[in-house]
Amino acid sequence: SAGPALPTAKQKHGWADSPNVIVNEEWWITGGLQTGDNSCSGSSSTSEVYTGSNWKPGPALPGDEYPVYSCVVNLNTTHTFQIGGGNSGRRDVWLYDWSSQAWTRTGSLIQGRWVHGCVNLDGERILVAGGIDENDSKDYSVEIYDFTQGTWSSQPDLPAGINPMYPLLQNWDGQVLALFRGENQIYQRSEENGEWSVLQGVQLPSSFGDYRYDKAIL
Repeated sequence: SAGPALPTAKQKHGWADSPNVIVNEEWWITGGLQTGDNSCSGSSSTSEVYTGSNWKPGPALPGDEYPVYSCVVNLNTTHTFQIGGGNSGRRDVWLYDWSSQAWTRTGSLIQGRWVHGCVNLDGERILVAGGIDENDSKDYSVEIYDFTQGTWSSQPDLPAGINPMYPLLQNWDGQVLALFRGENQIYQRSEENGEWSVLQGVQLPSSFGDYRYDKAIL
Protein backbone atom coordinates (compact mmCIF):
# COMPACT_ATOMS: atom_id res chain seq x y z
CA SER A 1 0.00 0.00 0.00
CA ALA A 2 1.12 3.55 -0.62
CA GLY A 3 2.57 5.50 2.29
CA PRO A 4 1.71 9.08 3.22
CA ALA A 5 2.69 11.78 0.77
CA LEU A 6 5.71 13.93 1.64
CA PRO A 7 5.33 17.69 1.93
CA THR A 8 6.02 19.35 -1.42
CA ALA A 9 9.63 20.42 -1.85
CA LYS A 10 10.24 24.17 -2.00
CA GLN A 11 12.73 23.88 -4.88
CA LYS A 12 12.16 22.50 -8.38
CA HIS A 13 14.70 19.70 -8.67
CA GLY A 14 15.70 18.34 -12.07
CA TRP A 15 14.08 14.98 -12.74
CA ALA A 16 17.26 13.38 -14.12
CA ASP A 17 20.20 15.25 -12.62
CA SER A 18 19.38 15.09 -8.92
CA PRO A 19 22.09 13.26 -6.92
CA ASN A 20 21.04 12.64 -3.32
CA VAL A 21 22.11 10.92 -0.09
CA ILE A 22 20.74 10.15 3.38
CA VAL A 23 22.77 11.89 6.11
CA ASN A 24 21.92 11.32 9.77
CA GLU A 25 18.33 10.35 8.91
CA GLU A 26 17.89 13.44 6.74
CA TRP A 27 17.64 13.39 2.94
CA TRP A 28 19.82 15.80 0.98
CA ILE A 29 18.86 16.39 -2.66
CA THR A 30 20.93 18.55 -4.97
CA GLY A 31 21.48 18.79 -8.72
CA GLY A 32 20.18 20.84 -11.62
CA LEU A 33 17.28 23.23 -11.28
CA GLN A 34 14.18 22.12 -13.17
CA THR A 35 13.42 24.36 -16.12
CA GLY A 36 10.08 25.17 -17.68
CA ASP A 37 10.24 22.24 -20.11
CA ASN A 38 10.88 19.76 -17.25
CA SER A 39 14.56 19.35 -18.15
CA CYS A 40 17.44 20.13 -15.79
CA SER A 41 19.39 23.38 -15.96
CA GLY A 42 23.06 23.15 -16.85
CA SER A 43 23.92 26.29 -14.89
CA SER A 44 21.60 26.67 -11.90
CA SER A 45 21.59 24.16 -9.04
CA THR A 46 19.32 23.20 -6.17
CA SER A 47 20.09 22.04 -2.63
CA GLU A 48 17.44 20.99 -0.17
CA VAL A 49 17.17 18.75 2.90
CA TYR A 50 14.13 16.79 4.03
CA THR A 51 14.20 16.45 7.82
CA GLY A 52 11.47 13.83 8.11
CA SER A 53 8.72 16.39 8.58
CA ASN A 54 9.59 19.37 6.39
CA TRP A 55 12.05 20.77 3.84
CA LYS A 56 14.87 23.20 4.60
CA PRO A 57 17.60 24.77 2.44
CA GLY A 58 20.65 22.58 1.97
CA PRO A 59 24.31 23.58 1.70
CA ALA A 60 25.28 25.78 -1.23
CA LEU A 61 27.41 23.82 -3.67
CA PRO A 62 31.14 24.65 -3.99
CA GLY A 63 32.96 25.91 -7.06
CA ASP A 64 32.27 28.67 -9.55
CA GLU A 65 29.48 26.90 -11.45
CA TYR A 66 27.27 23.84 -11.12
CA PRO A 67 29.01 20.64 -12.37
CA VAL A 68 26.24 18.76 -14.20
CA TYR A 69 25.97 15.04 -13.52
CA SER A 70 28.47 15.04 -10.71
CA CYS A 71 28.27 12.28 -8.12
CA VAL A 72 27.54 12.64 -4.39
CA VAL A 73 28.32 9.93 -1.85
CA ASN A 74 28.75 9.74 1.91
CA LEU A 75 32.12 8.92 3.40
CA ASN A 76 30.58 8.57 6.86
CA THR A 77 27.88 10.20 9.00
CA THR A 78 29.61 13.59 8.98
CA HIS A 79 31.23 13.96 5.55
CA THR A 80 29.82 13.83 2.01
CA PHE A 81 31.69 13.98 -1.31
CA GLN A 82 30.80 15.81 -4.50
CA ILE A 83 32.89 14.26 -7.29
CA GLY A 84 33.60 15.36 -10.85
CA GLY A 85 30.83 16.42 -13.20
CA GLY A 86 30.50 19.24 -15.70
CA ASN A 87 30.24 18.88 -19.47
CA SER A 88 34.03 18.83 -19.76
CA GLY A 89 34.48 16.11 -17.15
CA ARG A 90 36.05 17.86 -14.18
CA ARG A 91 38.60 16.34 -11.83
CA ASP A 92 37.38 18.44 -8.89
CA VAL A 93 36.54 16.61 -5.67
CA TRP A 94 34.94 18.42 -2.71
CA LEU A 95 34.24 17.18 0.81
CA TYR A 96 31.40 18.66 2.88
CA ASP A 97 31.57 18.58 6.68
CA TRP A 98 28.01 18.60 8.04
CA SER A 99 29.30 19.58 11.49
CA SER A 100 31.19 22.71 10.44
CA GLN A 101 28.96 23.26 7.38
CA ALA A 102 32.00 23.86 5.19
CA TRP A 103 33.33 22.50 1.89
CA THR A 104 37.01 21.69 1.42
CA ARG A 105 38.73 20.63 -1.79
CA THR A 106 40.48 17.28 -1.60
CA GLY A 107 42.57 15.11 -3.94
CA SER A 108 41.61 15.48 -7.61
CA LEU A 109 40.51 12.56 -9.77
CA ILE A 110 43.13 10.97 -12.00
CA GLN A 111 40.62 11.10 -14.86
CA GLY A 112 38.06 13.89 -15.11
CA ARG A 113 34.58 12.49 -15.69
CA TRP A 114 30.84 13.11 -15.62
CA VAL A 115 27.72 10.86 -15.79
CA HIS A 116 29.78 8.43 -13.69
CA GLY A 117 28.97 6.31 -10.63
CA CYS A 118 30.37 6.31 -7.11
CA VAL A 119 29.98 4.20 -3.98
CA ASN A 120 31.35 4.02 -0.43
CA LEU A 121 33.48 0.94 0.18
CA ASP A 122 34.14 0.87 3.93
CA GLY A 123 33.97 4.34 5.47
CA GLU A 124 37.56 5.04 4.48
CA ARG A 125 37.49 4.56 0.70
CA ILE A 126 35.30 5.76 -2.19
CA LEU A 127 35.11 4.01 -5.58
CA VAL A 128 34.34 5.97 -8.77
CA ALA A 129 33.69 4.27 -12.11
CA GLY A 130 32.70 4.96 -15.69
CA GLY A 131 31.12 8.02 -17.24
CA ILE A 132 32.38 10.29 -20.01
CA ASP A 133 35.93 11.63 -19.89
CA GLU A 134 37.51 15.00 -20.61
CA ASN A 135 37.68 14.17 -24.32
CA ASP A 136 33.93 13.44 -24.51
CA SER A 137 34.60 9.70 -24.88
CA LYS A 138 33.15 6.80 -22.93
CA ASP A 139 35.32 6.15 -19.89
CA TYR A 140 35.83 2.62 -18.57
CA SER A 141 38.36 3.57 -15.91
CA VAL A 142 37.89 2.99 -12.17
CA GLU A 143 39.51 4.85 -9.26
CA ILE A 144 39.57 4.47 -5.49
CA TYR A 145 39.98 7.35 -3.03
CA ASP A 146 41.90 6.69 0.19
CA PHE A 147 40.69 9.12 2.87
CA THR A 148 43.79 8.70 5.03
CA GLN A 149 46.04 9.67 2.09
CA GLY A 150 43.67 12.06 0.33
CA THR A 151 44.62 10.57 -3.04
CA TRP A 152 43.13 8.44 -5.85
CA SER A 153 44.59 5.24 -7.31
CA SER A 154 43.72 3.44 -10.55
CA GLN A 155 41.88 0.12 -10.53
CA PRO A 156 41.05 -2.47 -13.22
CA ASP A 157 38.72 -1.06 -15.88
CA LEU A 158 35.03 -1.84 -16.22
CA PRO A 159 34.12 -4.72 -18.57
CA ALA A 160 34.76 -3.72 -22.19
CA GLY A 161 31.35 -4.80 -23.48
CA ILE A 162 29.15 -2.61 -21.28
CA ASN A 163 28.03 1.01 -21.56
CA PRO A 164 29.89 2.94 -18.83
CA MET A 165 27.55 5.96 -18.87
CA TYR A 166 25.19 6.52 -15.89
CA PRO A 167 26.13 3.32 -13.99
CA LEU A 168 24.46 2.58 -10.65
CA LEU A 169 26.85 1.25 -7.99
CA GLN A 170 25.79 -0.36 -4.71
CA ASN A 171 27.68 -1.76 -1.73
CA TRP A 172 26.27 -5.14 -0.71
CA ASP A 173 27.95 -6.42 2.45
CA GLY A 174 31.29 -4.99 1.39
CA GLN A 175 30.96 -6.11 -2.24
CA VAL A 176 30.36 -3.60 -5.03
CA LEU A 177 27.52 -4.45 -7.41
CA ALA A 178 26.98 -2.51 -10.63
CA LEU A 179 24.01 -2.02 -12.94
CA PHE A 180 24.94 -0.82 -16.43
CA ARG A 181 22.89 0.89 -19.09
CA GLY A 182 21.17 -1.57 -21.45
CA GLU A 183 22.17 -4.64 -19.42
CA ASN A 184 19.92 -7.11 -17.62
CA GLN A 185 22.89 -8.71 -15.88
CA ILE A 186 24.27 -7.46 -12.57
CA TYR A 187 28.04 -7.19 -12.31
CA GLN A 188 30.18 -7.67 -9.21
CA ARG A 189 33.63 -6.36 -8.35
CA SER A 190 36.23 -8.57 -6.70
CA GLU A 191 37.64 -6.92 -3.58
CA GLU A 192 40.76 -9.06 -3.96
CA ASN A 193 41.87 -7.92 -7.42
CA GLY A 194 39.32 -5.30 -8.53
CA GLU A 195 38.19 -7.32 -11.57
CA TRP A 196 34.53 -7.28 -12.71
CA SER A 197 32.37 -10.30 -13.52
CA VAL A 198 28.69 -11.18 -13.99
CA LEU A 199 26.84 -12.00 -10.75
CA GLN A 200 25.64 -15.53 -11.41
CA GLY A 201 22.07 -16.63 -10.65
CA VAL A 202 20.58 -13.12 -10.71
CA GLN A 203 19.09 -11.32 -13.69
CA LEU A 204 17.00 -8.17 -13.97
CA PRO A 205 13.48 -8.55 -15.42
CA SER A 206 14.44 -6.03 -18.13
CA SER A 207 17.47 -4.05 -19.20
CA PHE A 208 18.62 -1.35 -16.79
CA GLY A 209 17.74 2.08 -18.17
CA ASP A 210 20.58 3.94 -16.36
CA TYR A 211 20.35 5.87 -13.09
CA ARG A 212 18.37 8.76 -14.61
CA TYR A 213 15.40 6.44 -15.17
CA ASP A 214 15.81 3.31 -13.06
CA LYS A 215 16.69 3.16 -9.35
CA ALA A 216 17.88 0.45 -7.00
CA ILE A 217 18.77 0.31 -3.33
CA LEU A 218 20.35 -2.26 -1.04
